Amino acid sequence: EQGRHQLDVATFFYAQQVESYRWRHHWYALSQLESPVDDVTAILINYHPVENLADARAFIVRLTRVSEVVDDVIAGIKLRAAKGVRPPSFVYPKIIENTQGLLLGKPFEDVNNESLLLSSFRERVTALGLSDELVTRAEQVLVSDYQPALLRYIEFLKASQKDTNEDDGVWKLPDGVAFYRAALRRYTTTDLGADEIHERGLEEVARIHDEIRQIMVKVEYKGSLQDFFH
Repeated sequence: EQGRHQLDVATFFYAQQVESYRWRHHWYALSQLESPVDDVTAILINYHPVENLADARAFIVRLTRVSEVVDDVIAGIKLRAAKGVRPPSFVYPKIIENTQGLLLGKPFEDVNNESLLLSSFRERVTALGLSDELVTRAEQVLVSDYQPALLRYIEFLKASQKDTNEDDGVWKLPDGVAFYRAALRRYTTTDLGADEIHERGLEEVARIHDEIRQIMVKVEYKGSLQDFFH
């Protein structure tokens, strides 16, 4: 029985993948909440292991490969733009600000404090008692490879922003209505239309509010529903 359930889930998942393939370029390559370039830095800081010399060396090598990630992201943005899929203009300043924040501190600036990336690497290397030469090498790579890649990414974003506007609904995308319907099926696992889903939401909110009002009676609360929320 468990195997049958797993098969049903897998079949459903891959059917969605097939249906979504048509829309693979309708999803934005980046947003104000997520940028693959920023994600790489977060992974290096928070998840990349540095438990021995090999890990430390691998960390430095990956710093040299960030430029490839930038190239891939830029290519993805260009591909989508050619299809008429561009994020709204108001997301760009936030993405740019976040990326610029990764270049604060040493070795990018002549200041006392280190960047998050460098300080994270230094702390782990020092804790293992490894050579300071590793930190020196990381600083060099940050300046020679990592920083130029991010600056190129920032300049590309600034240039791309000029070709966008503040329109922010999927209706602005090519075949936006069909894409929205496909997205509804993907996120709700139903064939309900947008109006039906909205009506269902209103019904659920009303049901929950009625249950809360019953609680208000039980606890003898005399204020309004909004006051009770507070």
